Amino acid sequence: MIGELMDQWEAELAAGVRAMQRAGEVDAGLDAAREAAALLAGVQGGVLMLMSTGRIGYLEAALDVGVDRLRRPRGGVEAAGVSGRGVCAGGGGAEMVGVGVRAAARIAR
Repeated sequence: MIGELMDQWEAELAAGVRAMQRAGEVDAGLDAAREAAALLAGVQGGVLMLMSTGRIGYLEAALDVGVDRLRRPRGGVEAAGVSGRGVCAGGGGAEMVGVGVRAAARIAR
């Protein structure tokens, strides 16, 4: 059951990445399935660390790094003008992760 939920969440994240690629918001050269797998692993690892330590910084870092990677054009950080403000620091871009979280909640019902 949990494996199926994770597979569905990963598929929703990949669909979100692909939609953002079509809209020109994410580098079309990225592997959407791989990016989704990395985001899901980061979220799950961050949640485990939160539950183990009571500190949310791990989850925030995983989300910030994962989403910042999606924001970068092929030229890297300098070309993107990335400010270093991540999702958790109020830099925006959490929509795709939110879609995945909402999808996981729907699936769990």
